[in-house]
This record gives sequence, structure tokens and C-alpha cells, in this order.
Amino acid sequence: MSRHVVITAGVRTAIGTFGGALSGHAPTALGAACVAEALRRAELPASEVGHVVFGNVILTESLDRLSRDQEDIAGLYKR
Repeated sequence: MSRHVVITAGVRTAIGTFGGALSGHAPTALGAACVAEALRRAELPASEVGHVVFGNVILTESLDRLSRDQEDIAGLYKR
């Protein structure tokens, strides 16, 4: 079984202030937008992705699966 590892690009959310313009958006939605944008920039279909590495600095809501939820929202995992 051959295995190919590809690093596409780094994408980040905008930098905001506490209680600012981004405060109404869930971290999962912001992260999902980053995942979708990385796929768009790499011209890579979601069906070709086997795993995503996602980092965050400050966890602001109690989600055990923040990274997986972001990938799911971005359309990487169809149930």
C-alpha cells in the first residue's frame, strides 16, 4: 500500500478582538472555512483527502472533536 503525504498550504482565520465582528461565529465554522479555503487553493477535491492536521491556540468552546467537526462542516467526511 503506497502512502502519499501532501502539505497543501496554511490557512488561518482573521485576527479579531474579544467580542468583535467574529464573536458571532463558532470556532468550528471559522475552522471549516479555513479547511475549505486550503482545498480551494490547492485545487484538491475533498474526496482525495484522508487526514487533516488542524491546530488552534485557544479552545473557546468545549468541543472534544473540534478538528473533526471542522473537517465535517467543510465537507471532507460524508456520513
